[in-house]
Amino acid sequence: MRQQGSETGYLREIDVTAASWQEVLRRKSFFVSGRFWLDEVLVDERQAAWGKCAASLDKGSATALYLALWAWLAGELERLELVKDPNEQSLQAFVQGRVRDWLENILQMEEELDFSDPDSLHALRILGKKLRYMLEILSDLLDRTSKLTERLKKLQDGLGSIRDIQLTAELFNQWLQSRSSRALHRDAGLLMGWQACELQSRQAELWDDWQRFRKAARKWVKRNSENRNHETAHSG
Repeated sequence: MRQQGSETGYLREIDVTAASWQEVLRRKSFFVSGRFWLDEVLVDERQAAWGKCAASLDKGSATALYLALWAWLAGELERLELVKDPNEQSLQAFVQGRVRDWLENILQMEEELDFSDPDSLHALRILGKKLRYMLEILSDLLDRTSKLTERLKKLQDGLGSIRDIQLTAELFNQWLQSRSSRALHRDAGLLMGWQACELQSRQAELWDDWQRFRKAARKWVKRNSENRNHETAHSG
């Protein structure tokens, strides 16, 4: 599944760049005579990328992948039905424990977190993305996570925007090397200049977003740990 994700990842990068470019055009903050060549490059690159993905899908690679996943899940469910432990913790306790562990892992990253390093921010974003999905999907099994989820979403939005801007710059490094059109370089400069302002704004807000999330995360971990200790003592 990771391999299939990497095949569609390039498509997403093009779409993100196209969306940013459309936002620049919508604002109409500059005047340029003639057509925009970046529009054609975005269309050509996306069609070529989609052609590669479609060729792989046409061969049935996704069908085999998801049938194998389905079979594995069915086997795991059957195994769990046969091996039941009367002392096994509840689903709610398991989910809360996992969320607590993930939050502690993210909080521990602060010691090595460098807000000026793209790789450091990307690692934080990946951890936060998985946690955010869990908080949203399994919210019914978790106590008082609305504030935590809200703070994490704000942080993730900032990290995601920074990452997308970095990916756009990498795309242009590839595309402009093989294209000499002055108009295309002009369009790329317009988009990257607008994104540079956006990047500066996002980075200025990021520290405050992190502090708010950290406060909410520590509070949730502390409360959840106290509840767990109380339940353990009561059951004992």
